[in-house]
Amino acid sequence: MPWILHNRISVAGILVALASLIACEPSASDPYALSAESSPNQQSLTSRADDKGSAAKGPIVLELFTSQGCSSCPPADRLLRELKSQSDSSESPFPQDLIVLSEHVDYWNRLGWTDPYSSSKFSARQQSYAQLTGDQVYTPQMVIQGKYSMVGHSRSEIVPAIRRAAAMQQHTIELGFVIPPGRTNVSVEARIAGYSGPIVLFLAEDGIQNHVPRG
Repeated sequence: MPWILHNRISVAGILVALASLIACEPSASDPYALSAESSPNQQSLTSRADDKGSAAKGPIVLELFTSQGCSSCPPADRLLRELKSQSDSSESPFPQDLIVLSEHVDYWNRLGWTDPYSSSKFSARQQSYAQLTGDQVYTPQMVIQGKYSMVGHSRSEIVPAIRRAAAMQQHTIELGFVIPPGRTNVSVEARIAGYSGPIVLFLAEDGIQNHVPRG
């Protein structure tokens, strides 16, 4: 399971990423209900059903496998940013929020330019998807909600896949975290009704960039 750590990340961001990747069902009016429990250092994030008793759908996760050494990846990188911008707007064309993750693989580093954001764990994650879907490993590749795979700059395939993913059944989860006084590490606990598989936690940061002179 990949653990990607950047320096500036909020606890809320950790929980939102975790909740998204295991497809929670938050409330439509209060999607991430954060509340204090027994002490200021213990907090919880719980999905809740609406007044009619049916849970609202959680976000859709988009994973783009990309690389700075891939000449055909920049259009996919731009499309990922565009989809996220559309999702965040007040007139979003999507039925649910989008959580977008740019996962830089490391196998293109052999061409001479080392992608500073690349990781062998991202490459391994992409290989795992290939085994599940029967698809090939390539860049740019978009995986939507862990189920649908396609070329990362193909808007005509990606947008319909997002809508199909929105109709998928999702798990209801309950999250809790503890921040020890004077410590920077965070303990996270997840309880998912009817689910006993692995949980993947991503720590992500927005807006990081660097100059690429070649590759």
